[in-house]
Amino acid sequence: MIYQPIDHLRYQAAMRPNAIALQSLDRGMSFRDLYQRVRRIAHKLRNTGVMPGDVVLTVLGARTAGWLVTLALLHEATIGAVAASVELPDPALRVRWLITDSTNSVWPIEQVIVLDQEWLADLPSGDIYPQRYSEAESVCRLIMTSGTTGHAKAVPMSVDLLNLRLAGVVGYWCTAKPELNLMSISTIGGFMSAFHALVEGNPCFQYREMSEAIALVQRFNIVNLAGSPMQLAAFAQQVVMLGTPPLTLELIRSAGGMLSVSLLKTLSNCTNARVVNVYGSTEAGGIATADAGLLHQQPALAGFIRPNIDIQIVNDNHEVQQPDTIGIIRVRSLAMAQHYFRNEAASAESFRDGWFYPGDTGQLNTHGQLILAGRSSELINCGGIKMDPVSIDSFIQSQPGIEDAAVFGYQNANGIQAVAAALIVPAGFVFAELQKSIAARFGRYAVPERFIVMKRIPRNEMGKIQRAQLARMLEQNEQVERGTSRQ
Repeated sequence: MIYQPIDHLRYQAAMRPNAIALQSLDRGMSFRDLYQRVRRIAHKLRNTGVMPGDVVLTVLGARTAGWLVTLALLHEATIGAVAASVELPDPALRVRWLITDSTNSVWPIEQVIVLDQEWLADLPSGDIYPQRYSEAESVCRLIMTSGTTGHAKAVPMSVDLLNLRLAGVVGYWCTAKPELNLMSISTIGGFMSAFHALVEGNPCFQYREMSEAIALVQRFNIVNLAGSPMQLAAFAQQVVMLGTPPLTLELIRSAGGMLSVSLLKTLSNCTNARVVNVYGSTEAGGIATADAGLLHQQPALAGFIRPNIDIQIVNDNHEVQQPDTIGIIRVRSLAMAQHYFRNEAASAESFRDGWFYPGDTGQLNTHGQLILAGRSSELINCGGIKMDPVSIDSFIQSQPGIEDAAVFGYQNANGIQAVAAALIVPAGFVFAELQKSIAARFGRYAVPERFIVMKRIPRNEMGKIQRAQLARMLEQNEQVERGTSRQ
């Protein structure tokens, strides 16, 4: 058998050589030119010493360069991944190479390939054939995921799993119509959209700024848009700021977090497109989908469970619960990863007996809908009363004058877990009124003991709040304050 995902590009270059494969605002690249460029980059990587099976991290600022290198790494049968920074990764991953456009790296110089204009100007032109992955289970891609913990874990994508995901994304995540995904290829959503476009012979649209993304939608009659809630909010805000006429989008898909009612209203002012939220994970793919109309009625709704997805709600002893009972969510499917890459401890925690535990709590109702209750690792336990910070986030964000908010638990000066909130608010904001509103809605235990005013709430690329980082920051600040007061 032959196992090589790059054959999709070789096929399109042969069958549709002049069709556009990559499209930015100012230029397009055909499938023939893309394949030739990818082969030349792959040739130079091979000459440099990059070998099949090598783990290769990329840190590249330009989206087009990132996709070209990703395809070249597949051409060479490596295990490619996008890293968040040029810092040294977990040694357990056994990374062999770093490809970056930055010269500021702490890596050993012999392991770094600096992808600058000089390197790209000297690409070999000789014929070269793709290396082959040895079997269907061979890992061809790593997707780095940290969720809300901030600790990166690598989800391995085998050749077989990639094919299963490609077959499954049609309908809930990708369509045959022109689409723009705001996510980068470092995410599972961005990577699958780009690869699906390649398989279908459609252009993969590239942008640098949100103004370019809007211009792409207008110029190329793009009808489908995808992104995280944070990216869609930035997109909509830019549309409003530029005074752009309503966009002729047909479908907007969101993933990576829950869509707030305020964001749905903002999107409705920009377009009449249908809005769908996708609940899923890098490890398991898409699990459930919900139409925006239902989200207005039930903001915590993850949606209807997708076909061929097995999902259960269990208690702490992994016993299945009855419908409408809140518990721990676990899921399994044929297109699911089975472990983390070279990380036995994290794998044992999240993968058990053929099930993946995404770390969320929720309930299944009798209509087959999944309703989220929060993340089990983020629940705030105040004197035995457990609270979901996400629902409090949404409430605070809907209050006048608040641009963004994040509620989290932290250990206060008495060693007790307490509630705190990080806010982006204007000068002179009255916190007492907010405290009264929270108490009236959720009870006095939900009222934050501490408020932190910030310029930016820390989030990962998918827009998920980094609550553990906020807790560490506040606890460190309180230690400094206690030390200062004793002096």
